[in-house]
Amino acid sequence: RNFGAQHSKGELLAFTSDDITVAPDWLTNAVRYFQHADIGGVEGKTVPVGEQTSPFVHKTYNLNGGQYLTCNIFYRRSVFEQVGGFDEQFRAYREDTDLAWRVMDAVAKIVFAPDVVVFHPIVPVHPLKALKSFSVYQYDYLLRFKHPKRFQEAGWIVNLAPHLRHCAAGILFVVGCLFKQPIIALPAGLFLLLRTLKSTKNALRGYSVTPRLLIWTFIYCLLVPFVNIGVRAVGYLRFLPERFKRT
Repeated sequence: RNFGAQHSKGELLAFTSDDITVAPDWLTNAVRYFQHADIGGVEGKTVPVGEQTSPFVHKTYNLNGGQYLTCNIFYRRSVFEQVGGFDEQFRAYREDTDLAWRVMDAVAKIVFAPDVVVFHPIVPVHPLKALKSFSVYQYDYLLRFKHPKRFQEAGWIVNLAPHLRHCAAGILFVVGCLFKQPIIALPAGLFLLLRTLKSTKNALRGYSVTPRLLIWTFIYCLLVPFVNIGVRAVGYLRFLPERFKRT
């Protein structure tokens, strides 16, 4: 996106994604907001379209603002260049929020425009791909360390306690099995099983359940706490120097 902005010529920069469809009046409505000189950016409304038949989908939406998704946002070129564009430390996630927060902190307002509409398809994904997608959550820590106050105000600090308990039970189960200690393995395994069954039930609520979907959802719910904790530990350690830059 930085490359595209550098090689464009207009006074306004419009960012979208390659899988969205824009409303017929999308561009006209967005440009109208920039008649006000204090407006540095316009955040449009992103509407998901399609049927969701399982919990495993790629679903992007922004119905009320405050997410600053780059599938539907506009910036004045002068504002974009003044803050240095996108921070390329963010490889796949949160780069849009980081840019918006830097614009609002240093330069100008960003307004939400409910009449600047794009439609984003709901795309089914395999549960293993859904697990793999957790890798982007490491960038939560880069965003959090760069903007601690805004991150907290957004309510994005995740309660990891349930996932930590799940991981602890998993470790105890493995240790108990390895050292042939049923007094450790059995309660830990039972806790792990009951928690995974409860998560599976919650995940499948409202969907038509097939045996295949049931099995994959159980596997996903069993593994996701380990993946989530691992990714977030990597992100915390990877971007910890960013925190010290700002203390």
